[in-house]
Amino acid sequence: MTTTVQVAGHVAGSPDWRCRGCAEPWPCPELRAMPNLATRDLLPVVSTLITTAIHDLRGRPGGPDPIDVVRRFLWWLPLSHEEARAIALRMSR
Repeated sequence: MTTTVQVAGHVAGSPDWRCRGCAEPWPCPELRAMPNLATRDLLPVVSTLITTAIHDLRGRPGGPDPIDVVRRFLWWLPLSHEEARAIALRMSR
């Protein structure tokens, strides 16, 4: 099963989770730099994708660990390492 998401024109999806426009890890720097990004609207979308992304990216050579995936997908939240770890553990099940 393939999962795809588009936010503000930036499309990404499993299994590589890279922006189809710039090939950077999604959410890409261009998306992150957008002013006034409606994070309230983005949170439900991203939270449904974290589990899939963790499963897709875990164990890839040079790939991020689950904590890094959480921090990458929830970049605008000031999560401590322990908070990101707790989310990753919950989402990895």
